[in-house]
Amino acid sequence: MRITTEQLQEQQHTGFPVEIISLEGRFYVARITLDEGAFMLSENDETIQFRNVQQVREFLAAYNPGTTELVHTSVYDQMINTDSSPAPARVPLGNNES
Repeated sequence: MRITTEQLQEQQHTGFPVEIISLEGRFYVARITLDEGAFMLSENDETIQFRNVQQVREFLAAYNPGTTELVHTSVYDQMINTDSSPAPARVPLGNNES
């Protein structure tokens, strides 16, 4: 599911958890968890892609998010064609609440 910044602002959610998901180490996307479920941050029907973690944090600062985690999955198993897939690495980045 997706949520736009306009929808996020209209709903006036604050303190929501954010997962910054690293995709192939090239760009990052934000997954926001609200009472209704998890949403990818998007605009114009496309997921917003960021260049780095700091850019995501600065972008979301105006919406007063809560705890933030960097989620990094390994593509190694896909490259060598194995069925096992380790859990993604999760790095807590702290609480953004004022």
